[in-house]
Amino acid sequence: MTGEVELSTSDTLRELILNALDADDLHELVIDLDQVAFMDSTGIAALIAGRDAAIQRGIGYRIINPQRMVHRVLAITGTLAPLTGRDPRHPVKTAHEPAHHHHSLRPGDTHRGGRRD
Repeated sequence: MTGEVELSTSDTLRELILNALDADDLHELVIDLDQVAFMDSTGIAALIAGRDAAIQRGIGYRIINPQRMVHRVLAITGTLAPLTGRDPRHPVKTAHEPAHHHHSLRPGDTHRGGRRD
């Protein structure tokens, strides 16, 4: 993902996450926020919806590399720990499976529909 995740792009993010969670033999979904400069409440809601769906499916889920502004917003809203896997109520499942069982959404994926490792 790149740029800003806000009202006009959050539905796309939500759809990408939910589609990625439907992949066969998926054990973990990692969302790379390295190129996301801004995220509003609708973007956070999309990430939380994805996390909830992953928990329901028994799939590991976490975000990585939130930039300073995004990190701050997630920390202030109390969503940083659950989304990074630091929530003791729902610890991150680590994938000890072959690499093809791990799916990451990386910079630029919002335009390509995801990428499988």
